[in-house]
Amino acid sequence: MGCDLRIATPRSRFATPEGKLGIIPGGGATARLPRLVGRGWAMEMLLMGEPIDAERALSIGLVTRVVEPDALVPEARRMAEHLAGLAPFVPRTMKAMVHFGMEASLAGALMLEKYAQGALVQTEDKHEGITAFLHKRKPKFRGR
Repeated sequence: MGCDLRIATPRSRFATPEGKLGIIPGGGATARLPRLVGRGWAMEMLLMGEPIDAERALSIGLVTRVVEPDALVPEARRMAEHLAGLAPFVPRTMKAMVHFGMEASLAGALMLEKYAQGALVQTEDKHEGITAFLHKRKPKFRGR
């Protein structure tokens, strides 16, 4: 639940059975799960403790994609390579904006997003990205 992208296979099962043991889940499950799947599904999973399958997990937003077992590692690698090919400021800033935006007011989140956009349009990587797009080539980002 602490990951930004979550991949499962059709065989995956997810549960929070701790209530059946007389305890509550740790690791932030009571805070993270409702943020991922909404209050209703979080309460269902936390209170009932019954496993859900990958299809249900995908439909409620607990995972972001489901792939066959033999495709799991290649898909994770493909996604990692995609992220590594972005200008370094981009995923870091997007993550920060999403995390801040989930906690802040909409007005505050939009204001911070505008400042972040203003900062990123001044980078060398932005210039490289646009130039590469116009010349139909892959950009060579340098984190500047």
